[in-house]
Amino acid sequence: MPRRTTPSKPRRRRSNLLEFFETPPGFSRFLLSHAILDGTIFMPCVGDGAILRVFRQQEPDEPRIYLTNDIDPAREATHHFDATDVKEWAKRFVPQVFTDKADEHQFKSHCEGAGLVEIDWVVDNPPFSKAYPMLLAALNFVRVGVALHLRISFEEATLDREDFITKHPPDGRLVLPRFRFDPMKRGTDSVCTAWLIWLRDPVEMHRIAYPFSEELHAKRTLVAPRAVCDEPMDLVSP
Repeated sequence: MPRRTTPSKPRRRRSNLLEFFETPPGFSRFLLSHAILDGTIFMPCVGDGAILRVFRQQEPDEPRIYLTNDIDPAREATHHFDATDVKEWAKRFVPQVFTDKADEHQFKSHCEGAGLVEIDWVVDNPPFSKAYPMLLAALNFVRVGVALHLRISFEEATLDREDFITKHPPDGRLVLPRFRFDPMKRGTDSVCTAWLIWLRDPVEMHRIAYPFSEELHAKRTLVAPRAVCDEPMDLVSP
């Protein structure tokens, strides 16, 4: 009689240990089609560079400057630090939160001497469990805004995010089609995601371009067509 065996559990891929899932190219192109992202761009969780590759393929007239980071030292990046730690940001970037102009001018002069860099945008697809502290850190250092690829549920009023989301809802939402990020996973990880965009200054709203529609402008929301998923993805190594 043949021996009964228990199916072994699928081996957890290295990429999932740090909640890494490659961003479909069409998702990044959709962001670039509806948001003006220029200047110095910092990507705190660059991973395999999927978003960065798309950005480099669609440079504006004045090329962007890219700075990258990943907590995994095996990843190619400008920096390797924990992007949830605001103190680590302060070691590298110029803060943008000041009580008055005199303090701002004096401190920025000091930052130049210390080799700190000003960043205009933070753009990335962060691990969902780390996204909130990463967003809070980023908002202290960007001159223009933050655009993160997140699950729609990020806007739910959870215990830790309720106060922030109530006072600081996203200035823009580019809602993306459901997508299965891990085809090797049993079951499905298909979830509804969006590019959620926060701007430091409301006058910068012109940077998010919606089709002419008063309803869309009021909701600050745009839904992407299913076609943005059609572009083939690079294979993720196990």
